[in-house]
Amino acid sequence: MPKEQIGGKKPIKFLDTFAFYVFSIVMVYIFFTTFITIPKENVRFADTAVGFLLGTCMPLLINWAFRTSKSAQDEKFAKLRAKEAGVPGDENN
Repeated sequence: MPKEQIGGKKPIKFLDTFAFYVFSIVMVYIFFTTFITIPKENVRFADTAVGFLLGTCMPLLINWAFRTSKSAQDEKFAKLRAKEAGVPGDENN
């Protein structure tokens, strides 16, 4: 039995924790730039930063969390094809 499945619990991995903190920091930044008054000369900088965070960081974290990347989908389809073909392998996934 793999280490990850002992006791029925999945261990919290570094990437899970890292993604949680990055997501939290992004949400706090977006909250503050939305509801706190920003000096007029810094508004464009804040707009650029929020646009970057919403356009790149958030989708990457969401795709990683739900495993919706192209490589994850290819891996899923390969397992499905192997299962349909009767190739023995990991039956739990």
